Amino acid sequence: MLLVLGLLAAGLCALLVLNTAAAAAEVRQRSLSSANADSQDLAQQLQLEVANKQAPAALASQARALGLVPDSNPAFLVVRADGSVVVMGSPAPASAAPVTTPVPKPTPKATATSTATTSSAATSTATGKPTSTPVPAPGSTPTDPRSVVVSVLPGGPR
Repeated sequence: MLLVLGLLAAGLCALLVLNTAAAAAEVRQRSLSSANADSQDLAQQLQLEVANKQAPAALASQARALGLVPDSNPAFLVVRADGSVVVMGSPAPASAAPVTTPVPKPTPKATATSTATTSSAATSTATGKPTSTPVPAPGSTPTDPRSVVVSVLPGGPR
């Protein structure tokens, strides 16, 4: 009889240990699930931020801020299958109207909406084509090295 009571007590203790371990595993699972959801939210937020910074309007406004001007007569370098490079179009220095910097009027509250409205006007200048760093046209010497934009298209025009 004493043996049966001992086995019963040992079985109950084993069940208590297993129940406690299962509860601890569930708590850990919930905390990891919560951390995973937070990480997914952060990743989604960062992807949205990257997408916003890669938008044509944002790129155009950043290019303007660096002093780059849109080129109305772009030239393209076409890399052929044999490795030769052909210039398509006639590269010419880009001309830009003189940029006047508006002097902001002092106001009690400064707003950052002025950059958002000006960047939408620059959307029409973005061509959506991959461009390389500015390169002067062959045989010409532009006064500003940032004034010529050359786009590189692998495989030629489509």
